[in-house]
Parts: sequence; structure tokens; C-alpha cells
Amino acid sequence: MPATLSAEFTAETYFRIHATACMSQVRSERVEREALRIIAAHPHFRGLASAVEVECRDGRLVLTGRVPTFFYKQLLQEALRTLDGVHTINNQVMVESTNC
Repeated sequence: MPATLSAEFTAETYFRIHATACMSQVRSERVEREALRIIAAHPHFRGLASAVEVECRDGRLVLTGRVPTFFYKQLLQEALRTLDGVHTINNQVMVESTNC
């Protein structure tokens, strides 16, 4: 009998963890889509949106890609700062030019 209880607990725990991970992934994908939508709709990023990539994991948004100036890098981060579901932004975007 104890072996059965242990097996049931293990299976239940596995499925609970798996379901939580799937829900987290769905939330992350939703945040990524919304971030890309915000970037594409922003007037400063018209024509530049495809140069930026976003990845969200557990509320941490990572920005990568290239923009022409430091101003754009900061503007990008500021535009996404209040995005629901994001706790931290790691802005790894590279600046192509040092001229401002």
C-alpha cells in the first residue's frame, strides 16, 4: 500500500509541476507577443521593430538586437517598462552608432 501512495503522489506532483510550467510558458509567450506589438506600434520603431527580439521567462524580459542610438535603446526599455507580467527587463540591445 505505501508504494501505491508514493506512486500516486509522484504522478500527481509531476502533473502539477508540468501544468505550472505550461502555464508559465503560455504567459511568457503572451508577454513576448504583447512586447513585440508595442514595439511595432511605437512611432520611433517603425522600420526598426524587426531588429529587436524579446524573450520572456518567469517575468524577466530579455531584449536583444540592434538599434541606431542609445536613445532608442532607452526608449525601447521605457516603452516596455509597464508591460503586465514583466518584473525585470534585461536590455542587451546593442547600439550601432555612438553618435547621438
